[in-house]
Amino acid sequence: MASGHSDLPLPLPFAHQADLVRAHQKDEQCKGELRRLVLDAVEETLGGRAAAWQPTAGAIADYAYSMFTVLAGSMLGEEYCELLSVSPGLQPSD
Repeated sequence: MASGHSDLPLPLPFAHQADLVRAHQKDEQCKGELRRLVLDAVEETLGGRAAAWQPTAGAIADYAYSMFTVLAGSMLGEEYCELLSVSPGLQPSD
């Protein structure tokens, strides 16, 4: 006779709102730091002409951050808060 126990894995718990906010803040902090470093490098390289390139350099820094995190599979804020992005078919590993 079958018992009431199911072999289905337990669902993953949802993150708390505070963890989501903290992860977003960490992502923004890291993105801002990368942007600052890129803008400093542009200013060091171009001198007075850097002002014309600031919007472009900032956009490139933001794009680079997004690409690096997509290629890595998780954002720095998710790693910092130990969060896991899930899709409907993802099951927890044993």
